[in-house]
Amino acid sequence: MPVVARFSVASGNFKARDKGKSVHGLGLQFNLPNGGTWLMANISASVFFVSRPEQFAPLMQARTADPAAGKPDPES
Repeated sequence: MPVVARFSVASGNFKARDKGKSVHGLGLQFNLPNGGTWLMANISASVFFVSRPEQFAPLMQARTADPAAGKPDPES
């Protein structure tokens, strides 16, 4: 299966050192046998915003824009 991979650093500077402490990224594009594509992006962030997996969905819900207000409402 053909795959296109791209490594990156957070600065966007193609001359930046790989050993820097910035976030590193890996993007993958899988070219599927049926003609479709599957894209995946990964980052190596040094922090995560929740400490337990069950906290992730409520965080995403709190950050989702309220259609009426057009911005997140953490209280809802």
